[in-house]
Amino acid sequence: MYHMIINFIAEKPWIIVLVLWIAFCISMIRLHFVQKRKRAAFQQIQSIEHQEGVSRLYLEVEDALGEFIQVRLRDAETGKEFPVIFNHKILTPAILLPEGKFLLDFQVKIRDDVTGWVKKAERRDCPVEVYLGRDFKLVFNAQTQQIYQEELPLAESGS
Repeated sequence: MYHMIINFIAEKPWIIVLVLWIAFCISMIRLHFVQKRKRAAFQQIQSIEHQEGVSRLYLEVEDALGEFIQVRLRDAETGKEFPVIFNHKILTPAILLPEGKFLLDFQVKIRDDVTGWVKKAERRDCPVEVYLGRDFKLVFNAQTQQIYQEELPLAESGS
């Protein structure tokens, strides 16, 4: 079998170029569709963010370096899951939410000091209440493991 493949390639070396060209075309088509989906999602996030009926919920870890991971969102009354849509900001990520009461299910990854040691806090389920046109901040205190929500002043929420 091995000798047969070698002989075939030796007789028709253009087959290698053809196979590589087909693989290149397939990967470019795939890249086009992935890019198109990302662009559509980004435009959807921008249009949602510019609507007046959407508020931002900023997530913050207090007293440590950390981040919220595995964030899930449910309606507080019906328990129906919503997709979590973040704004496109890297330094100040926020969840875009309509007005209502929600349950935010999340886990926090905490890094206390400059070492690479990371610990994960257990999963939390936190009620969140959002009002039309106002931005909020959900704060997780790493020392006390407490969670609280506070409303941001208008000057701070515009950044």
